[in-house]
Amino acid sequence: MIIVEEKFGSTLKEWDRRTSRAVEAHYESAKKLRRNHYILGIVALVIVTLMGVLKDLKTDGEYKPICSAIFYVISAAATILISFQTFLNYGQRAEKHREAGSKYSSVRRKIEHLANKIFSTEEALEETIESLRLKIDSLSESTPEVLPKVWKDVRKKYDKSTYKSILFDK
Repeated sequence: MIIVEEKFGSTLKEWDRRTSRAVEAHYESAKKLRRNHYILGIVALVIVTLMGVLKDLKTDGEYKPICSAIFYVISAAATILISFQTFLNYGQRAEKHREAGSKYSSVRRKIEHLANKIFSTEEALEETIESLRLKIDSLSESTPEVLPKVWKDVRKKYDKSTYKSILFDK
């Protein structure tokens, strides 16, 4: 009988710290990107609404010169904001980070399950650890890059010297 924590405890503890950090970083990135998506969309909506109001400020079938200038500036601003909304793609980027956080959460649950398991052979244990390592490697290659400010904050929180694992630091 092989106890996982005795053979791979320090490795699993480090993987737990890293996956916990990744979960929080991706969920926080998703939250910030979603908020940016809504802010940009609402501002664009307000500007387009203003265009509609200004359109009705005609006198004798023509705009007052100042209204005409304001209308064109607001029209250009609306076009730029809507272009940014499309180009920056905050909504889709937020969803990719949410999915990444969910996948890392799944790996963290596997680590929790594995930490309390007892294997009958060393080969079975090493095969399971290798499979988990490949899953973590695959995730780190396929998930989007975390926003720099978010990464800085989360990295500080999950620093090796201060992080206490719920699983391994009892």
